[in-house]
Amino acid sequence: MATEYTSPRVRVAACIVRDGSDVLLVQHEKDGRAYWLFPGGGVDAGEHLRDAAVREVQEEVALSVKIGGLLFVAETIAPTGRHVIHVTFLAELLSANDEPATGGDDRVKAASWHAIQELGDLMFLPHVGGVLASGWNGTEFSVPSFIPCHWKELS
Repeated sequence: MATEYTSPRVRVAACIVRDGSDVLLVQHEKDGRAYWLFPGGGVDAGEHLRDAAVREVQEEVALSVKIGGLLFVAETIAPTGRHVIHVTFLAELLSANDEPATGGDDRVKAASWHAIQELGDLMFLPHVGGVLASGWNGTEFSVPSFIPCHWKELS
């Protein structure tokens, strides 16, 4: 496999907590293998990170959110050289009665709520699920601001 180094891609995401125990995740599929991640996506040139997160959540799951503080930054570098910097913010729904809807983005196969304590058991990208699950105290996350992630192939 040839290494193809390119400029890093910046991906923003929103960690939306519901009822103090669940977070919203979206399921993507690549090469027939499914994985979960926080709703989000790429930052456009000239776009502020928080604005990109609001736009991406709307595009992926048709929800309106208010972006809060930075939760963590992580990065992954694939053996091919694909380099992604993940910037994840806390976020809150602007309407508590809203439920996620898919269909606006073909990559999103599902959107559903998952118990924070189970994040370490999911194929979660970037691979920070265990850190998040162990850092949840029932009301907030206590996690490092930078979480190093070693590349793992999807299984």
